[in-house]
Amino acid sequence: MEWILAALLGGFLAFNSAVTPDKAAQLAQKSLQEKFPSSQVKVEMEGKRGNDVLNGKFKRVRIEINDLNVGELPMSAASGEKPKKIGHAKNVELSLKNAKLGATRVQSADLQFTDLRYDLDALKERSQFSLVGFGSAKLSLALQAAQLQPLLAPKVSGAQNVELSLQNDTLTVSGTRTVLGFPAPFSWSATPVFRGPELMLENQKLLVSGLPVPAHVARQIVGEVKSVYSLSNLGNLPFRVEVKRVLARNQTLQIEADLLAK
Repeated sequence: MEWILAALLGGFLAFNSAVTPDKAAQLAQKSLQEKFPSSQVKVEMEGKRGNDVLNGKFKRVRIEINDLNVGELPMSAASGEKPKKIGHAKNVELSLKNAKLGATRVQSADLQFTDLRYDLDALKERSQFSLVGFGSAKLSLALQAAQLQPLLAPKVSGAQNVELSLQNDTLTVSGTRTVLGFPAPFSWSATPVFRGPELMLENQKLLVSGLPVPAHVARQIVGEVKSVYSLSNLGNLPFRVEVKRVLARNQTLQIEADLLAK
């Protein structure tokens, strides 16, 4: 996966003074499109031509990929001694839409970096993107209700006709379940929150036929739900993810986070 940002910042380019940022973007986009023929790719790069491209310096870089299937986000940390040559991009945007990251497909994953620094030799020689540092960074992750439903539906034993709703900052699983030999409607609701990298459910409530179920009985039906989704699915990232806000609205779980250097 490192080659995605390698292409983004010039790993597949001929590093020479004749290359302009526009030409660099065209070559990077072509390389990515050939690697992912079923995806839609768009690359934009801004900066000065000549020595800046030669030295891996760009003012702005943006890459968009739709319908992507990858194992993890494309970054690793530079290891060992300080790199001899460091490239720099003032602003970097990586936007993935309808992307499968790990075992879960997400509606979107958007990363923004300022003053991003990377190992230029690793990029040029091995097409490997190794992060040296950055000024600030943010992650915006969106998961649709349909993408979370397979993770939650099995939690309710004996559930049928299961549907998941994300509204008013509440996650609700509803459906039917056999009670005393008869199908009865149930509704299991909770508030989604993050504890570290783990998406947890707090303030859980279970209703069966519209009546509240005592906690000790509810645990027998729903079981113990420790984590619904983990940001570790994004891969072994070279930074810490600190979630700032979680919104559950319009059938979408929106996660906003700061990315901090380890």
